[in-house]
Amino acid sequence: MATHVKQIIINADDLGWNQRVNAEAMVLMEAGLVTSATIMANGRCWSEAIALARSKSNLSFGVHLNLTSGRPLCPDGKLAPLLDDEGNFRKLESYGHLPHCALQGIFRELCAQVGSIQQSGIRISHLDSHQFVHTQPRFFGILKRLQHLFRIRSVRLSKNVYAPDKVLRSPALLYRKAMWNFALRNLYRTKTTGGFTDFATFMEVVQRRELPYSTLELMVHPGNENYAAETALLLSWRPQDLPFTVRLINYNQL
Repeated sequence: MATHVKQIIINADDLGWNQRVNAEAMVLMEAGLVTSATIMANGRCWSEAIALARSKSNLSFGVHLNLTSGRPLCPDGKLAPLLDDEGNFRKLESYGHLPHCALQGIFRELCAQVGSIQQSGIRISHLDSHQFVHTQPRFFGILKRLQHLFRIRSVRLSKNVYAPDKVLRSPALLYRKAMWNFALRNLYRTKTTGGFTDFATFMEVVQRRELPYSTLELMVHPGNENYAAETALLLSWRPQDLPFTVRLINYNQL
C-alpha cells in the first residue's frame, strides 16, 4: 500500500480555442479527471469557455497567455514582429531579438487577455501560456508586471519532469530552467507546484523512477487531434495503481 501522498493538478490547456476543445474538456471535468483549466482570451469560443468556468466553481480557471496563434485582441503596429501577413500571431524561432517597442505591445496585449477574462467575472487562479511562451526569458519582466498588476500569485513552472530517454537540447538547459523557476517563485513571491510536465510523460516516468515532488501539475490537451492518445490515456487512468496515493487538487487549493 502507498504510504505517501502526491497532490496533483490536472490542467486542460487551450479552453476557448474551439468548440471541440470546450466539449472534450467538459467531459473530463465531469469525470473528475480535470481539476483546472486555462482559457485563451483570443480563442474563437472563449465566451463559451467563460460560461463553462462559471458552471464549475469547484475547479480553478486561469489564463492561457497567447502570442503564437490566432489574432491579437489589441492590433498594434508594435506587435508586427510577432504577426504573419494576415495579422495572426506566429511562433518565432527566437524572442531574444525583439525590440523594446515590441515588448510594450506584448505587455498591452497580455493585459487585454487577462483583463477580458477578469472582467467576465472569472476568478483567475493562475497564469500559463500557449507553447510555453511565458517561460521565454525575454518576457520574464512582462510576466512579473502582469502578476503585480492583476494580483495573480500562481504561475505554471517551466517544465522540469522529462521522460527518462528524453534528449535535452543542451546540458545547461535544466540548470537554466531551475534558475528561471527559482526567480519565478521569489521575485514577486509566487506559488507553484514542485513539478510540471504533460500527463503522458508523467505516466511514463512513474513506471520507471521515483518523483521527488509532493505537488505536480500535469497538462492535458482535450479536443486537440494531435493529443488524442493523451486524452485516451487519461480516460483509462487508474490512480490507485500508482506507487503513491494521489490527491487531486486545483490551483485554488495549492
